[in-house]
Amino acid sequence: MNRSFSNRIFGGVCAGLASTLPFNAWIWRIIFILLTLATSGVGALVYILMWWILPLDSPLRSRGGAIQGLVSILLGILLIGLWFGRESLNIADVYWAIAFLVLAIVFLLKQVLTRQGNNVALGLVAVAIPTAFLLQGYDVLQEGAIDIIFRSAPAILVFLGLSIALRYRVRFGSWIALLISIALVAGLATFAYNSRVDVISTDNQISLTIPNEDDHDQTSISENITTLLVNVRTLDTDVTISVSDTARQIQAEFIGSDNSNPDIAYSEDGDIASLQVIERQVDEFPLLENIGRGELRLQLPAEIAIGLDYNSNRAESVTLDMGELNLERLSFGVNEGDVLVRLPLYQPLSPSVVDRNGIWAVRDGNLQVIVPEELGVRLSFVRANNAEPTGFDNLNYQLLIEGPDYVLASRQFDNLEAQMRFQVDVSGGRFQLDEAE
Repeated sequence: MNRSFSNRIFGGVCAGLASTLPFNAWIWRIIFILLTLATSGVGALVYILMWWILPLDSPLRSRGGAIQGLVSILLGILLIGLWFGRESLNIADVYWAIAFLVLAIVFLLKQVLTRQGNNVALGLVAVAIPTAFLLQGYDVLQEGAIDIIFRSAPAILVFLGLSIALRYRVRFGSWIALLISIALVAGLATFAYNSRVDVISTDNQISLTIPNEDDHDQTSISENITTLLVNVRTLDTDVTISVSDTARQIQAEFIGSDNSNPDIAYSEDGDIASLQVIERQVDEFPLLENIGRGELRLQLPAEIAIGLDYNSNRAESVTLDMGELNLERLSFGVNEGDVLVRLPLYQPLSPSVVDRNGIWAVRDGNLQVIVPEELGVRLSFVRANNAEPTGFDNLNYQLLIEGPDYVLASRQFDNLEAQMRFQVDVSGGRFQLDEAE
């Protein structure tokens, strides 16, 4: 089966069908028109599909097209059958994505298999577009990914324009146009993301007093509680932890985007209370407008021993103002961001923290520590990972080398009643130690 070279209005498909199957060319043309109207356009897609698959009769020689004819007829029957059975097959929402994907695959194969085909890159783009819609229909792609695809639609016009301009002027012009378009989309997406991620979002605001009477039938921490263990995990959120102005209560306030969902849980067991604040993403690939940095403010009671474990993915600034708290243990890890720590004049009582009161890690940012004059501190830095510490007062602190560590210690450490020891890693930034005024 071949498309007619002489008896054609558009592609010669109907005359080609008439030469092999019953009915003349005009009856086939009427069938395609009626089929197009009855199927909301599927008939036209079938015509285009057969136009691309069937070879054209040459005025000099006739080319065999038996296999192409069979394939085109079967694909046409498939598309029409799927249209009429879309409801029973539960593909009504994705039918057009399937139909255009079939059409795009045929176009791509034509470019790959024929010598005249020089638009393989265009074929790949044609396949990618309906594939994205198909994945969206089956909820494989998240809403944020689809949002970026829609926002990148103008890049298709850029690709087409560059393809036309470079096609006959530069070797592999279509591929160059595709790479330029992909780079353009990636650059714009990165710029859009970075412009949003550094802006504080106020779409989601949460303010809590803990314990909450609605959840715990009490409005303050039980009198028998002597220790509060706090576990905080955040994403792209600035954090401030300080002392509460209300005795035996915790104040928590979160401001962030709708894509951030802080899970806050409080419990008591014997003489120990636990507070857990875990920030989670609603979507791993959120809409652009749902991207934004958050702020978490946590105020802890002054008269209860505190053990704080904090980890952050990324923050502009982290303030751990422990200056008025009974700080037993403080451990934190911040992948990106600057950290300010204010230590209290307090002697930890727990036997488990005598040798070390916690581990501090700031992997890509600066660390500033403020220490009361009467507090003895020993800060150990692994020499293999950290530069020699600077930014401290040599009159009150001395730098020692003990085995594999640099040790920055108060000169009067052994004579001071309150003592704290921490393991510190500031491999990606600057360290500074100051005395409290």
